[in-house]
Amino acid sequence: MTTPASQNNAVTQQDIDYFATTGAEVIHSQEQLEAKYNKDYFGKYHGGSQIALFPKTTEQVSKILAYCNKRLISVVTQGGNSGTAGGAIAQRNEVILSLRDMNKIRDLDAISGVVVAESGCVLAELDAHVREQGYIVPVDLGAKKKCMIGGNVSTNAGGLRYLRYGTLHGNVLGLEVVLADGRIVDALFSLKKDASGYDVKQLFIGAEGTLGVVTAVSIALAPKPRSSQIAVLGLGDFSKIQRAFVMARQGLGEIISAFEFWERRCNELVVQYENNPSPLDQSHEFYVMIETRGSFERHDVEKMDAYLAELHAGGLVEESRVFRDIDAMERTWLFRSQMAEAHAKSGCMHVYDFSLPSRYQHELLLAVKKHLADAGIYGVPGAPVRDVTIFGHIGDDNIHLQVVADEFGGVVEAAMEPWVYEWVGSHSGSVAAEHGLGMHKGTFLKYSKSPVVIDLMKSIKLMLDPNGIMNPGKHIDRACRFADAELASEAIYTLLSFVGVYHDGLLAKAAKAGLLVDKEGHPVEVDPTPFNRYHGRQAQRSSVYHVTALLLSGMQFSEKLVEMVVVKKLGEKQRWKVVAWIEIIKVLLRLNLLQLSGRRMVTGSVVPERLVDPASLGASRKPEGAQHMAVAAAAQWKGGRSGLRFTPVRDILDKSEGNASLGGFVMGEARRPEAVAPATSLVRRYRALGLAGELLFILRPLVYVLGIRKMGRRDWRPWALSLLIELVSRQMIRTDLHTDRRMSSATKHTVENDELSRRKWLLLYYLLRSPFFDRFTESRLTRIAEWCNNKPLLSLLGSLIQDYQPLWQQYYFYTAGS
Repeated sequence: MTTPASQNNAVTQQDIDYFATTGAEVIHSQEQLEAKYNKDYFGKYHGGSQIALFPKTTEQVSKILAYCNKRLISVVTQGGNSGTAGGAIAQRNEVILSLRDMNKIRDLDAISGVVVAESGCVLAELDAHVREQGYIVPVDLGAKKKCMIGGNVSTNAGGLRYLRYGTLHGNVLGLEVVLADGRIVDALFSLKKDASGYDVKQLFIGAEGTLGVVTAVSIALAPKPRSSQIAVLGLGDFSKIQRAFVMARQGLGEIISAFEFWERRCNELVVQYENNPSPLDQSHEFYVMIETRGSFERHDVEKMDAYLAELHAGGLVEESRVFRDIDAMERTWLFRSQMAEAHAKSGCMHVYDFSLPSRYQHELLLAVKKHLADAGIYGVPGAPVRDVTIFGHIGDDNIHLQVVADEFGGVVEAAMEPWVYEWVGSHSGSVAAEHGLGMHKGTFLKYSKSPVVIDLMKSIKLMLDPNGIMNPGKHIDRACRFADAELASEAIYTLLSFVGVYHDGLLAKAAKAGLLVDKEGHPVEVDPTPFNRYHGRQAQRSSVYHVTALLLSGMQFSEKLVEMVVVKKLGEKQRWKVVAWIEIIKVLLRLNLLQLSGRRMVTGSVVPERLVDPASLGASRKPEGAQHMAVAAAAQWKGGRSGLRFTPVRDILDKSEGNASLGGFVMGEARRPEAVAPATSLVRRYRALGLAGELLFILRPLVYVLGIRKMGRRDWRPWALSLLIELVSRQMIRTDLHTDRRMSSATKHTVENDELSRRKWLLLYYLLRSPFFDRFTESRLTRIAEWCNNKPLLSLLGSLIQDYQPLWQQYYFYTAGS
């Protein structure tokens, strides 16, 4: 298992001074880092790095990694930072190693068609360079003007023309890689055939910088096409796309280079947000773009015309248009490549990049829409999900699913994950097609890979990066984590809560029977608190009260666990049904306690507090010792109202030598008013106003949950109504108790005021509840956590905030206060 990023060292001034000696450019201006390097292209992932390094040579990279490995400083490699999975973003205090300045083309063999380029070469610029020699780079991406060839290799990017040119696993001939300890792997071969042992380079293609830093690449180029054309089709349903693809493979054969599709909503978003006109005049449910590349134009044109004629004759297409002019083809490709950006401009885009058999691709879209609609977050006014769309590459079974929402994460991510990965895995798909695993998807790797494969990947990571400095917390590191850790942790907490109540009960019985002694052998005398006296007396008066109190406590102990299980196994829609029923049961139990107690305040906890610290106990008394204690107790005087026992004065006088001893005894045995008052008088009966306030307080959580079910968690109305009810309830109760003079303020303070104080602190939960949390609290907590993560000791607080933020967002009972 690799070392987590949080256990590696932060960068010091001494480290910065060393990095400056390597010859690499050093940037530690927070303004520059935040503007370009600490956030991804679409603004979903944000990092916390304090320094970025820009080496110019492989040797400089080697020095930097060797030093960081020795100092246990984590490193994140960054290229064009155009990825969508957060793989190039530093999560905490890692060093950003940017390959921007390693942008030389070392060699171009025009005879064999092989180029050797450094990792910082921008894809579009590299392609333009090799075109001058009659070649093209076989990978082509929508982000080609920003992405770099090293990043393409490290994520195993597929691209738009995978159908014609295949994967980088097949086109990359060799790599130069710097390992975590600074060793340079020189496997930069230019040979197209090599059977001399293991193909080591394949380990680093798609490794996303977790095994080493790719510094140079040798790629087999493809001939520059002499003839190109694009056809755009409008179709009425997805099945016709599949039939058109089969016919394209048969009719266009060797010249087909791309077969792209998108749906109506994707088309509308590009027109709306990119101000780019649609390639077709009419609106259609689906669009297909077919590109051919060949060497004989007349032959290619004849093939395309015959293919389109066959489509129209079969009634498969509603409209078609062919583009053969270079400018027109570039505009059409631009329209297709702008889809991701158009989605991002329309809202917060959750991107899912799957490989999925084409027969399931449209089924996935329908399933996602239904799933989100059932969860109540799509298809209704004010829903957080605005759009659900798909587009992709039919030829290689790669589909991009976009869920555009009001925010990143939150209820949308909770509803989608892991459900969508389970769905894809159950339909023979892969959780990552070309965008990589990155910061997030490694957790769901089990839906695509077997346990044996995952264990093998872990072993390779541990062998090449034993200190875990290379891009920690991502890729296979995520798969190392227990997927249901939150669920397991909550289950353990729930079990311990139940065991604790049972254990406390045993201690109380043993103390009452005189079986407990301290470590010096003296008997343990328990002086019950007013809280314990009150609830103990209520339980003695009514066995129903005792059972109701235990049931309510059990609900409180297990409600978070139940909600987690329902969310993970049954989904969002069922979650709110179960949560509502839990609140209904708790309301009924509290109303029963209110009645059984004689209309008295129902405290947050209704089981006795622990009065004996087990760590302070010695060996238990033997039975004969207990009998002796019973005899001694019989000789004591028992108070008629309080039930407390006191040593008779005559016994004190027999053992004393004067009034001083008797006075000291009297002062030592003096009791506070609440210690001798009747137990049931420790909490006053409500009058009409207080009773109404208590009823409102009891009903408030149920009203809140029902409001969420009807209006959604992001609607302000349930939040505001719940807060209003709570404030009104609090004022009614305080007014009733303030005007009631049946007890002194000193007496009532211990139970009633403690409960009122607890309820006052519960108001802070409104800061952690949606929509207030989404609009105000979350961003501020995130900044606090990021600031703390870079400070000694305070990093513990930062980690705690980061661990609990998802729980506050995703689960109702973590902030319910009920």
